[in-house]
Amino acid sequence: PDFRQLVILRDVEDLTYALAASRSPSLEAPATARLPILFLFGSSELTPDTKKLLTKVAVSLNSSELDTFEFSLEGHTDDVPIRNARFPSNWELSAGRAGRVIRLFSDSGIDDARMSLRAFGEQRPEVPNTDAAARNRNRRVLVIVHARARA
Repeated sequence: PDFRQLVILRDVEDLTYALAASRSPSLEAPATARLPILFLFGSSELTPDTKKLLTKVAVSLNSSELDTFEFSLEGHTDDVPIRNARFPSNWELSAGRAGRVIRLFSDSGIDDARMSLRAFGEQRPEVPNTDAAARNRNRRVLVIVHARARA
């Protein structure tokens, strides 16, 4: 893939191939891994299948070939308002989702200094929230891969 443009990656194999193939210490534009990290309505819990996928992603991201990259985890929700004790709004829910993924990556050995978290709530839908399938697609976490910041 050409990293001069935003690259949407379909799965962990695409992510591993694209980043390893670049072998570049810097990306001209970040690469986005659009993985099937989806969540149930009102939940930040990872399903067993998602945990398996993320464990594979963590191994790839933690490889020596990719140690020059950092990762931002972006949490997103659908547009259905949530208000409960755990998540007073979609902002907190989206942060909880990204936080759940970042915790799994950290527990899998990825250096915390290589990761950051962003929460967008319902503000950046991937598709219009017109039906249940669209809302399901918008409940997600994106893994954004970019060059490590210089100190």
